[in-house]
Amino acid sequence: MSVETLPSGSHRVIWRDENGAKQRQWFPKGQKREAVAFDGEMRMRKLAGTAGLVAAGRQTLADYWDGPFADHLASKAAKTQAVYCQSYEKHVDPRLGNVPLARLGMKRVRHFHADLVRDKVKPSAADKAMSVLSSILGLAETDELVPVNPVPRLRRERPKARVPRPLAPVTVEALRARLTGRDAITLSLLAYAGLRPHELRALRWHMIGERVLSVPGGKTGDRPVRLLAPLKTDLAEWRLKCGRPGPDEFVIPAERTHGGSDGEWSVNGFAKWARRVLAPAADAVGRPDLTPYVLRHSFASLLAHEGRSAVYIAAQLGHGPDLSIRVYQHVISEFEEAPRLRAEDAIRQARERRAAQTRVASAALST
Repeated sequence: MSVETLPSGSHRVIWRDENGAKQRQWFPKGQKREAVAFDGEMRMRKLAGTAGLVAAGRQTLADYWDGPFADHLASKAAKTQAVYCQSYEKHVDPRLGNVPLARLGMKRVRHFHADLVRDKVKPSAADKAMSVLSSILGLAETDELVPVNPVPRLRRERPKARVPRPLAPVTVEALRARLTGRDAITLSLLAYAGLRPHELRALRWHMIGERVLSVPGGKTGDRPVRLLAPLKTDLAEWRLKCGRPGPDEFVIPAERTHGGSDGEWSVNGFAKWARRVLAPAADAVGRPDLTPYVLRHSFASLLAHEGRSAVYIAAQLGHGPDLSIRVYQHVISEFEEAPRLRAEDAIRQARERRAAQTRVASAALST
């Protein structure tokens, strides 16, 4: 049971009747007090009937969610409440809401997880649903309504982690040759500085130094990332093309639309760029699997080719050494016996090779 304030200002009370069916009652704007009073009345009716259900062993998961667990969840942060409610209503309630708590043992929980997999629920969403169910049954175990919470004891098959397939500088340059201006500098920052999309969108000109980028918004605050010489050149050319914007201007601002001012590139705007610009170019160079995060792997491989340690690579990418070892160990191992090659040299060689190919193609067309 809960009182929701809708965008229109009206209020809605949601509860379940004695048959477990969801019911809703609306109250107009300005009548929140009446809505809260009605919600309280429904709660009292629910509590009056719950004792009998518990005694008879017929209290369902939905009964417990609407009753004791709702009170427990109310102590959590608003964002946590929203995430739990969304996951429960979308994945847990339709499959288990009417199941008595006493029947939620290992077998039933295993079938629930199998249903999520069968219905092709995203792994992250399935994990969240299992976490929500575990929280509910964990509290029920504390209340001695179930003998044990089976979720933590369930062995779940997880998909094998995909091995990163970084792009070599030659492929990055082939991709970059298909892009111009804003699109090309975006690619350079992703592939040659390993920026996450939100870091790239927040990057301003004053964050670009002589030798490092001060990348904003990392998990541990701003972090210095080595500024490779070819990328430094790309940025200088881009800044001239933009009319030398001020230090507080965004390096990659939102695209101008109908004469509007340049602001921060939105999440939705970046996603459209990845879909409409990056994806077709990636298909053209034979890498339909390419995503902005794969370009982070490309930066990591450049550092591995230099002989850098997992700790150094982790610091540059802004995550822990354990993650760096787990994700990039095969890349580091691949370059262990290879001749060392500085990242700047690898990029320059790729660009020289690309320029030579362009000259040959131009000559062939002119003859």
